[in-house]
Amino acid sequence: MNSLYFFSGLPRSGSTWLVSILTQNPNIFVTPQSSPFVEIFWRNYSIWKDINSDENFVNDKIRNMKIPYLRDLTKLYYKQLTDCPIVIDKRPAWHNIDNIKMYEDIFGKLPKIICPVRNVEEIAASFVSLFRNNGRNWYSHDMKDLLLQNYVNLKSTFNSEYKKCLLFVDYNDLVNDTPNELERIYEFIDEPLYTHKLDSVSVDKGFKKVEDIFGLKDMHTVKKGVSKSKIIPEDFLEKEELLVYQNLTFWDKD
Repeated sequence: MNSLYFFSGLPRSGSTWLVSILTQNPNIFVTPQSSPFVEIFWRNYSIWKDINSDENFVNDKIRNMKIPYLRDLTKLYYKQLTDCPIVIDKRPAWHNIDNIKMYEDIFGKLPKIICPVRNVEEIAASFVSLFRNNGRNWYSHDMKDLLLQNYVNLKSTFNSEYKKCLLFVDYNDLVNDTPNELERIYEFIDEPLYTHKLDSVSVDKGFKKVEDIFGLKDMHTVKKGVSKSKIIPEDFLEKEELLVYQNLTFWDKD
Protein backbone atom coordinates (compact mmCIF):
# COMPACT_ATOMS: atom_id res chain seq x y z
CA MET A 1 0.00 0.00 0.00
CA ASN A 2 1.39 3.36 -1.08
CA SER A 3 -1.69 5.55 -0.57
CA LEU A 4 -4.60 5.39 1.86
CA TYR A 5 -7.90 7.20 1.38
CA PHE A 6 -11.34 6.86 2.93
CA PHE A 7 -14.94 6.33 1.88
CA SER A 8 -17.70 7.61 4.14
CA GLY A 9 -20.82 9.74 3.65
CA LEU A 10 -24.50 8.79 3.88
CA PRO A 11 -26.18 5.42 3.25
CA ARG A 12 -28.45 4.72 0.25
CA SER A 13 -26.46 7.28 -1.77
CA GLY A 14 -25.04 5.02 -4.46
CA SER A 15 -22.07 3.93 -2.37
CA THR A 16 -22.31 0.22 -3.26
CA TRP A 17 -22.43 1.08 -6.94
CA LEU A 18 -19.55 3.57 -6.67
CA VAL A 19 -17.38 1.13 -4.69
CA SER A 20 -18.03 -1.55 -7.31
CA ILE A 21 -16.92 0.83 -10.05
CA LEU A 22 -13.75 1.96 -8.31
CA THR A 23 -12.65 -1.61 -7.69
CA GLN A 24 -12.49 -2.15 -11.46
CA ASN A 25 -9.22 -0.26 -11.27
CA PRO A 26 -6.54 -2.93 -10.66
CA ASN A 27 -4.50 -0.44 -8.61
CA ILE A 28 -7.35 0.29 -6.19
CA PHE A 29 -8.62 -1.83 -3.33
CA VAL A 30 -11.80 -0.65 -1.63
CA THR A 31 -12.92 -2.47 1.49
CA PRO A 32 -16.29 -3.61 0.08
CA GLN A 33 -18.25 -3.80 3.30
CA SER A 34 -17.99 -1.60 6.37
CA SER A 35 -14.36 -1.82 7.48
CA PRO A 36 -13.45 -2.41 11.15
CA PHE A 37 -10.09 -0.68 10.83
CA VAL A 38 -11.11 2.70 12.24
CA GLU A 39 -12.23 0.93 15.43
CA ILE A 40 -9.02 -1.13 15.60
CA PHE A 41 -6.97 2.01 15.00
CA TRP A 42 -8.88 4.06 17.60
CA ARG A 43 -8.54 1.43 20.31
CA ASN A 44 -4.77 1.25 19.82
CA TYR A 45 -4.52 5.04 19.55
CA SER A 46 -6.44 5.46 22.82
CA ILE A 47 -3.88 3.41 24.74
CA TRP A 48 -1.60 6.47 24.73
CA LYS A 49 -4.34 8.83 25.95
CA ASP A 50 -3.19 8.91 29.58
CA ILE A 51 0.51 8.79 28.82
CA ASN A 52 1.45 11.26 31.58
CA SER A 53 -0.46 9.49 34.36
CA ASP A 54 -0.21 5.82 33.39
CA GLU A 55 2.55 3.78 35.01
CA ASN A 56 2.78 1.64 31.85
CA PHE A 57 4.34 4.59 30.02
CA VAL A 58 7.20 5.54 32.31
CA ASN A 59 9.58 3.94 29.82
CA ASP A 60 10.59 6.54 27.21
CA LYS A 61 10.79 3.98 24.41
CA ILE A 62 7.19 2.95 24.97
CA ARG A 63 6.10 6.58 25.27
CA ASN A 64 7.76 7.44 21.97
CA MET A 65 6.64 4.42 19.92
CA LYS A 66 3.06 5.66 19.48
CA ILE A 67 3.42 7.09 15.98
CA PRO A 68 5.76 4.48 14.44
CA TYR A 69 3.72 1.66 15.99
CA LEU A 70 0.39 2.94 14.65
CA ARG A 71 1.87 3.60 11.22
CA ASP A 72 3.25 0.07 11.09
CA LEU A 73 -0.07 -1.30 12.34
CA THR A 74 -1.82 0.40 9.43
CA LYS A 75 0.53 -1.09 6.86
CA LEU A 76 0.30 -4.54 8.42
CA TYR A 77 -3.50 -4.49 8.48
CA TYR A 78 -3.92 -3.69 4.80
CA LYS A 79 -1.05 -5.97 3.78
CA GLN A 80 -3.23 -8.86 4.92
CA LEU A 81 -6.01 -7.71 2.59
CA THR A 82 -4.39 -6.58 -0.64
CA ASP A 83 -1.27 -5.91 -2.68
CA CYS A 84 -2.86 -2.93 -4.41
CA PRO A 85 -0.90 0.32 -4.10
CA ILE A 86 -4.08 2.36 -3.45
CA VAL A 87 -6.41 1.50 -0.58
CA ILE A 88 -9.76 3.16 0.12
CA ASP A 89 -11.15 2.19 3.53
CA LYS A 90 -14.97 2.29 3.71
CA ARG A 91 -16.64 3.20 6.99
CA PRO A 92 -19.11 6.05 7.84
CA ALA A 93 -17.12 6.89 10.98
CA TRP A 94 -14.20 8.29 8.98
CA HIS A 95 -15.93 11.63 8.47
CA ASN A 96 -16.14 12.19 12.25
CA ILE A 97 -13.95 15.05 13.43
CA ASP A 98 -12.28 12.97 16.17
CA ASN A 99 -11.19 10.36 13.64
CA ILE A 100 -9.87 13.02 11.29
CA LYS A 101 -7.82 14.49 14.15
CA MET A 102 -6.53 11.03 15.04
CA TYR A 103 -5.37 10.41 11.48
CA GLU A 104 -3.69 13.82 11.31
CA ASP A 105 -1.92 13.20 14.62
CA ILE A 106 -0.39 9.92 13.41
CA PHE A 107 0.31 10.67 9.75
CA GLY A 108 1.01 14.39 9.93
CA LYS A 109 -1.51 15.28 7.23
CA LEU A 110 -5.24 15.46 6.72
CA PRO A 111 -7.13 12.48 5.31
CA LYS A 112 -9.03 12.56 2.03
CA ILE A 113 -12.56 11.23 2.43
CA ILE A 114 -14.94 10.45 -0.44
CA CYS A 115 -18.50 11.11 0.76
CA PRO A 116 -21.48 9.93 -1.30
CA VAL A 117 -24.54 11.98 -0.33
CA ARG A 118 -28.16 12.22 -1.38
CA ASN A 119 -31.15 14.38 -0.56
CA VAL A 120 -32.20 13.09 2.85
CA GLU A 121 -35.87 12.66 1.91
CA GLU A 122 -34.75 10.34 -0.90
CA ILE A 123 -32.59 8.35 1.52
CA ALA A 124 -35.46 8.02 3.98
CA ALA A 125 -37.87 6.94 1.23
CA SER A 126 -35.34 4.41 -0.04
CA PHE A 127 -35.04 2.92 3.44
CA VAL A 128 -38.82 2.76 3.89
CA SER A 129 -39.17 1.03 0.51
CA LEU A 130 -36.39 -1.46 1.31
CA PHE A 131 -37.88 -2.38 4.67
CA ARG A 132 -41.41 -2.65 3.30
CA ASN A 133 -40.21 -5.02 0.59
CA ASN A 134 -38.78 -7.18 3.36
CA GLY A 135 -41.95 -7.02 5.45
CA ARG A 136 -40.39 -4.81 8.10
CA ASN A 137 -40.71 -1.31 9.59
CA TRP A 138 -37.80 1.08 9.13
CA TYR A 139 -39.03 3.49 11.79
CA SER A 140 -38.49 0.96 14.56
CA HIS A 141 -35.02 -0.12 13.34
CA ASP A 142 -31.70 1.29 14.52
CA MET A 143 -30.76 2.07 10.90
CA LYS A 144 -32.90 5.19 11.22
CA ASP A 145 -30.86 6.38 14.19
CA LEU A 146 -27.65 5.45 12.36
CA LEU A 147 -28.64 7.59 9.37
CA LEU A 148 -29.36 10.61 11.54
CA GLN A 149 -26.14 10.17 13.53
CA ASN A 150 -24.08 9.92 10.33
CA TYR A 151 -25.86 13.01 9.06
CA VAL A 152 -25.10 15.01 12.22
CA ASN A 153 -21.42 14.01 12.19
CA LEU A 154 -21.06 14.80 8.48
CA LYS A 155 -22.66 18.21 8.87
CA SER A 156 -20.45 19.01 11.87
CA THR A 157 -17.34 18.26 9.84
CA PHE A 158 -18.69 20.22 6.88
CA ASN A 159 -19.06 23.26 9.15
CA SER A 160 -15.60 22.84 10.67
CA GLU A 161 -12.03 23.55 9.63
CA TYR A 162 -11.88 19.97 8.33
CA LYS A 163 -14.37 20.57 5.53
CA LYS A 164 -11.54 20.37 2.98
CA CYS A 165 -11.05 16.71 3.90
CA LEU A 166 -14.42 15.86 2.33
CA LEU A 167 -15.33 15.30 -1.30
CA PHE A 168 -19.10 15.22 -1.67
CA VAL A 169 -20.37 12.98 -4.47
CA ASP A 170 -24.03 13.77 -4.86
CA TYR A 171 -26.22 10.85 -5.92
CA ASN A 172 -27.96 12.83 -8.65
CA ASP A 173 -24.66 14.08 -10.08
CA LEU A 174 -23.27 10.56 -9.97
CA VAL A 175 -26.24 9.25 -11.94
CA ASN A 176 -26.50 12.13 -14.41
CA ASP A 177 -22.79 12.56 -15.16
CA THR A 178 -20.86 9.55 -13.91
CA PRO A 179 -17.63 10.19 -15.89
CA ASN A 180 -17.33 13.70 -14.48
CA GLU A 181 -17.88 12.51 -10.90
CA LEU A 182 -15.25 9.80 -11.33
CA GLU A 183 -12.85 12.40 -12.69
CA ARG A 184 -13.52 14.56 -9.61
CA ILE A 185 -12.73 11.61 -7.36
CA TYR A 186 -9.44 10.82 -9.08
CA GLU A 187 -8.45 14.48 -9.00
CA PHE A 188 -9.31 14.66 -5.29
CA ILE A 189 -7.14 11.68 -4.38
CA ASP A 190 -4.48 12.79 -6.86
CA GLU A 191 -4.37 9.48 -8.73
CA PRO A 192 -4.32 8.82 -12.52
CA LEU A 193 -7.75 8.63 -14.13
CA TYR A 194 -8.86 5.11 -15.05
CA THR A 195 -11.35 4.18 -17.77
CA HIS A 196 -14.17 2.29 -16.08
CA LYS A 197 -16.80 0.03 -17.64
CA LEU A 198 -20.00 1.49 -16.33
CA ASP A 199 -22.26 -1.09 -17.94
CA SER A 200 -20.59 -4.12 -16.39
CA VAL A 201 -20.51 -3.47 -12.66
CA SER A 202 -20.33 -6.50 -10.37
CA VAL A 203 -20.93 -6.45 -6.62
CA ASP A 204 -18.62 -8.18 -4.16
CA LYS A 205 -20.14 -11.38 -2.76
CA GLY A 206 -19.57 -10.10 0.76
CA PHE A 207 -22.50 -7.74 0.38
CA LYS A 208 -24.84 -10.74 0.28
CA LYS A 209 -23.56 -11.75 3.73
CA VAL A 210 -24.34 -8.24 4.99
CA GLU A 211 -27.88 -8.57 3.65
CA ASP A 212 -28.22 -11.89 5.47
CA ILE A 213 -27.03 -10.34 8.75
CA PHE A 214 -29.60 -7.54 8.55
CA GLY A 215 -32.28 -9.72 6.99
CA LEU A 216 -32.74 -7.21 4.17
CA LYS A 217 -32.81 -8.76 0.72
CA ASP A 218 -31.69 -6.47 -2.14
CA MET A 219 -30.09 -4.03 0.30
CA HIS A 220 -27.05 -3.85 -1.98
CA THR A 221 -28.57 -4.67 -5.35
CA VAL A 222 -26.86 -2.82 -8.19
CA LYS A 223 -28.54 -2.49 -11.57
CA LYS A 224 -26.60 -2.71 -14.80
CA GLY A 225 -25.77 0.62 -16.31
CA VAL A 226 -26.44 4.02 -14.76
CA SER A 227 -30.03 4.71 -13.78
CA LYS A 228 -31.65 6.82 -11.08
CA SER A 229 -33.86 5.12 -8.53
CA LYS A 230 -37.56 5.43 -9.38
CA ILE A 231 -38.56 5.76 -5.74
CA ILE A 232 -40.62 8.92 -5.18
CA PRO A 233 -40.36 10.28 -1.61
CA GLU A 234 -43.97 11.47 -1.62
CA ASP A 235 -45.08 7.86 -2.06
CA PHE A 236 -43.31 6.69 1.11
CA LEU A 237 -43.21 9.61 3.54
CA GLU A 238 -45.92 11.55 5.34
CA LYS A 239 -46.18 15.22 4.35
CA GLU A 240 -44.81 16.47 7.67
CA GLU A 241 -41.77 14.20 7.72
CA LEU A 242 -41.15 14.90 4.02
CA LEU A 243 -40.80 18.60 4.84
CA VAL A 244 -38.46 17.83 7.72
CA TYR A 245 -36.15 15.65 5.61
CA GLN A 246 -36.19 18.10 2.70
CA ASN A 247 -34.76 20.79 4.98
CA LEU A 248 -31.82 18.65 6.05
CA THR A 249 -29.81 18.81 2.82
CA PHE A 250 -26.92 21.25 3.31
CA TRP A 251 -24.07 20.40 0.91
CA ASP A 252 -25.58 22.08 -2.17
CA LYS A 253 -25.89 25.43 -0.44
CA ASP A 254 -22.20 26.33 -0.46
